[in-house]
Amino acid sequence: MKIMQVSRMKALNKDQQNAFHDELERFYAAPPKDLIIVADYVATDQSRSFTLLEVPDLERLHEINQPFTPFVDYEIFEVRPATDK
Repeated sequence: MKIMQVSRMKALNKDQQNAFHDELERFYAAPPKDLIIVADYVATDQSRSFTLLEVPDLERLHEINQPFTPFVDYEIFEVRPATDK
């Protein structure tokens, strides 16, 4: 299933920012094998990120996102190529 995930960082204090950074490092050091990141972009003002990804289902995506929920708010959209009917 293809998903567009829009993420916005919550207002974080310095300790929370450090914890978020640590969680990101852990994630990117060993990403889940059932997650494919197709494209990953950040707004030029750093206010949000846009990630096109593939996951088996939404339940699995929520599991993958769980460690980040103290730091980030998400919007998740199932997407398809515009040429598909």
